[in-house]
Amino acid sequence: MGSFSGILAQNVTDPLTICSNTIRANAGGGIWLESSSPAICKNLVTGNGVGIHSAGGAHPLIGGDIANGNDIYANTSYGVQNVDPNVTINAQYKQQVSLS
Repeated sequence: MGSFSGILAQNVTDPLTICSNTIRANAGGGIWLESSSPAICKNLVTGNGVGIHSAGGAHPLIGGDIANGNDIYANTSYGVQNVDPNVTINAQYKQQVSLS
């Protein structure tokens, strides 16, 4: 494994977007969030200890819709790990299906 975290966002209050990256081979989190709430879209997150780690009140938007989905797989412990019991994170996109 490479570094501890591929992308670290800690106490970021300005708008932040993490988009269109390949994040792999990090011992800790591919994306490590602490008190930061970025939009996370169109990333490949694989082969890390944890794909996306979220703590300290972080409220990331992970994907949000099919066009902004992330590929998060084959991480050692979790794809998405939320350690804040007061926050619920939705890490899936929603696809609208038309029945016509």
